[in-house]
Amino acid sequence: MSVFDGRKIADRASSLEDEVQVILEEMYGKGVDISPLKKLLTSFFKLATSYDQARSTLAEKAAEVEKSESFLRAKEHLDLVLNEKGKKAEELSAASRSYKEAKKKAESLRALLDAAKKEVEEIKSKVSAAEEVPYLC
Repeated sequence: MSVFDGRKIADRASSLEDEVQVILEEMYGKGVDISPLKKLLTSFFKLATSYDQARSTLAEKAAEVEKSESFLRAKEHLDLVLNEKGKKAEELSAASRSYKEAKKKAESLRALLDAAKKEVEEIKSKVSAAEEVPYLC
C-alpha cells in the first residue's frame, strides 16, 4: 500500500470524526454507557491524525529529496558545462596564439617578399643598364 492510499484512509477517518461525535452524543442522550466506545474512537481518531501528520511529513521529505536530487543533477550538469567551457576557452586561446604567430610570420614573409621584389627590380635595372652599354671589346 502506497503513501497515497493511506491518505485516503486518513482523510475518511477525519471526515467521519464529526459524524461519529454527533452519533455518540445521541447515544449518550438515550442513557447508553458508551464510555469504552468513546475511548476507543478517541484513540482511533488520534492515531488517524498522527498518521496524517506523519504522512504529510513523509511527503514533504520526499519532495525535498526529489528537489535535492534535481538540484544535484543540475549541479552536475553545470559542472560538466563549465568544464567544457574551460576546455573550449583553452582551445580558443591556443588558436588565438597560433593565429598571432602565423600573422607575424606572414608579415615577415611579406617583408622578405618585398625586399626580394626590390632586389629583383634592382637586378633587372642593372641588367637593362648593362644591355644598353655598348661593349668595349
